[in-house]
Amino acid sequence: MKFLKEYTEVLDSTQGFRYFEGRAIIGFIDGTEAPAMEDAAPYAIIGDEDPDYINGSYAFAQKWRHDMDFWNKMKTEHQEKAVGREKFTDLELEDEDKYQNAHNVASQYDENGEEQKIIRMNVPYSDPATGVTGTYFMGYSRYWHVTKGMLINMLDQSDYLLTFSDILTGQLFFIPSRETLEQIADGEFN
Repeated sequence: MKFLKEYTEVLDSTQGFRYFEGRAIIGFIDGTEAPAMEDAAPYAIIGDEDPDYINGSYAFAQKWRHDMDFWNKMKTEHQEKAVGREKFTDLELEDEDKYQNAHNVASQYDENGEEQKIIRMNVPYSDPATGVTGTYFMGYSRYWHVTKGMLINMLDQSDYLLTFSDILTGQLFFIPSRETLEQIADGEFN
């Protein structure tokens, strides 16, 4: 904020934390289907298909609030059907063992019969004083339409997570490459 305070106003500040074993606040391992870090670049960094923005990325942030009392009253087997994975082993359930709107079904986005992936991470947050607990989601993608497709699918298919969660915010950011930042700083970017 030192450099941005005269141009911006802070509307929300959320302090997140890492949960044991990198799990989401609902107890399941986070990002199982996300590409490994060493494989991330082709999914997150814009290529020569968009030469004006090459080496940049589209970042999407979304803040969720969860009714943890509702979630914690569910038996583990129902939680697993809602997420589509086993809670403790992280193994994917067979399709017939999942709810039709299980999270790993509803959040999937296919293009030409091929599942598309993004780089993503959930950060839990909680304020015991107010009883507010949730997830702050960050996703990075080479193609904004892939992330957008995942979000639309989650809403259209009534992702089970929406049963006990509210989406509070959502923001799309473009992260320019160093070269683009230099052009902007030099007044050369059109």
